[in-house]
Amino acid sequence: MLRQLALLQRTSVIVFQALYSWLDPTAYIIIKFVVPFFQMSFFVFLAKFTLGPDKLAYVAIGNAVQFVAFNTLMGVAITMSGEKWFGTLPVLLTTPASRLLMFTSRATVHVLDGMMGAVIGLLYAGLFFGVSFAQANLLTLVVVLFFASLTLTGLGLIIASLSLFIRDVNQIMNVAYLVVFLLCGINFPVEQLPVWLRPVAYVIPLTYGIEAARQSIAGAPLAAVGNQLLVMFILFLVEGVLGYYLFLQFERLAKRHGTLEVF
Repeated sequence: MLRQLALLQRTSVIVFQALYSWLDPTAYIIIKFVVPFFQMSFFVFLAKFTLGPDKLAYVAIGNAVQFVAFNTLMGVAITMSGEKWFGTLPVLLTTPASRLLMFTSRATVHVLDGMMGAVIGLLYAGLFFGVSFAQANLLTLVVVLFFASLTLTGLGLIIASLSLFIRDVNQIMNVAYLVVFLLCGINFPVEQLPVWLRPVAYVIPLTYGIEAARQSIAGAPLAAVGNQLLVMFILFLVEGVLGYYLFLQFERLAKRHGTLEVF
């Protein structure tokens, strides 16, 4: 097990280097620092002039925490299509490497990067949008951010598996991100959604992560958000197992139909 963990660590570092080594540092900084600021500003000021100043903290926290989705949903989802784009997917899938290790190594780096994105968003919330962290339970908040980032990888893996068989998964990935952004209680409570949409919101782990983050910033101890964390973890297991199963099935279909190199 120790050898497997060491291999996972090395593979995760290599995946991170492969993903970002081609990027100019300026581009990465813009994506991590500039874009989140303007996105938060748009929704916070929209809430200020439509819902009133008392909703600023609600919207600012929701937008800050949802930044984990950019990495752990979109980042994980695009890993396999990236392999296909660079022409390495057929070689990767002909190796005897564990598919579970392959998935895990690609998700690990995004979990950590997603947490960093949420931390940056919360810093903006405190510095520019009046969110007070005076009563925040920092331990609870860190655990919540970890779970929020981790549990979204299940959905990311489901979308990533589709890229083995579907020519271009980007449209599906973008739609999935917008669905998460709309339904998870980021800018308004889930209870304000149409009744027929609420069940969809409640099977997305981030719905519970955002609510738990708001509670932890209000001072809630870890035990107070235990139910949300448990539901998030159960959803992560279900969606992760489904994503892994779909990956194996689509891998067989892709080899049978010769779509591994079709982009």
